[in-house]
Amino acid sequence: MTIRIVQRADDIGSSLIANEAIVDAHKDGLVKNTSIMVPAPHFEDAARRLQDCPDLELGLHATITDEWSSDRWGPILPVADVASIVYDDGTFYTSCTDLWERYGDEKTRPSNEQIMNELAAQLAKARAFDLDIRYLDTHMGFDWFHGLSDLLQGFCDDEGLIYANAMKLERLPKLEEKHVDPVETMLAQMRACEDGKTYLHVGHPAYARGDMMDMAIRNSGH
Repeated sequence: MTIRIVQRADDIGSSLIANEAIVDAHKDGLVKNTSIMVPAPHFEDAARRLQDCPDLELGLHATITDEWSSDRWGPILPVADVASIVYDDGTFYTSCTDLWERYGDEKTRPSNEQIMNELAAQLAKARAFDLDIRYLDTHMGFDWFHGLSDLLQGFCDDEGLIYANAMKLERLPKLEEKHVDPVETMLAQMRACEDGKTYLHVGHPAYARGDMMDMAIRNSGH
């Protein structure tokens, strides 16, 4: 049987431990793609490490939320310029659903214009650090915001990026049986794949130590 798996390591920049683990996984031959969170607190550390990884394909992990309670961050642009997508304290909402449902009617939905301006600023900052951004995907999957997917596709076309979310790749099949060992889980998922198909596997490499152990998800359901 022949299957193809596109593997992506998300959230580089979110923590020092994630940065270290993703780079190590790449050097060990396990990761070929990673998506960087420019507004996150450890972006500059990630950018420095990535200079030593010319073969690691890099994407912009477009970020307008922050689900962590232990490390709150906000936009690249001034808060006044993106007021529709941040809390009163200037930090991002903890989930896409919370951001969308903050507003009572269509006239007061999050501004797509402000979102796209923020993402343009994130891309510009990544490039200012000499990062070769090849594709764009969305942190927590906010593409469903009305009209936003088309804007993201147009943005990627203009910037010479692949809009990864538009590829509509299937994830590895879900299993009825449970495995304690995550390696066994993935092997079982691969055995359940259909011959000739291409799948997407998104992981979040990290080590169980340091700042990673201190991070806490505010909204565990998202």
